[in-house]
Amino acid sequence: MQSWIIIVCVVAVILIFLERIVSKKRINKRSDNIEKAVFNLPYKTKPNFFTKNEYIFYNELVTVLEGHAIIFAKVGLKDIFFIPKETPEYKTFWNKISQKHVDFLLCDINTLKPICGIELDDTSHDMEAVKMRDAFVESVYRKAELPLIRYKTKKCYTHDEIAEPLSSLIPLA
Repeated sequence: MQSWIIIVCVVAVILIFLERIVSKKRINKRSDNIEKAVFNLPYKTKPNFFTKNEYIFYNELVTVLEGHAIIFAKVGLKDIFFIPKETPEYKTFWNKISQKHVDFLLCDINTLKPICGIELDDTSHDMEAVKMRDAFVESVYRKAELPLIRYKTKKCYTHDEIAEPLSSLIPLA
């Protein structure tokens, strides 16, 4: 009888030992997968956050606003607008804005409430697909009652060219 108990104990110890080995291999395999996922990513930093035209416009916009509004760049429409959860076809409407952004979002300096969006239109905005995208984005802004101002891209801007469309929204005096 005692030999039977000893055999059961030895088998139990062997099974526990084997389970620990298998468990360590599983953990190591998971760690290897996590390490591959984390350390073998293809991402690189872009050399410039703005295009040349966006940078030129941004510099003049900063001068025009002189502390009257805060400028956020390349803001996703999903960060500006929301769709009530009970909306039929919620996901469809979400998908339509989730991958789009506005070039600049101006916000109230004290409350960060959005004042308006700004889009820079280069020659790509003459393409039919981009025109359709622009029309959709404009309708989103209109429905949400947030102004969207469009400027044609240029090599340089005057203070007044940028200030005039904004003057009805922001006291720039």
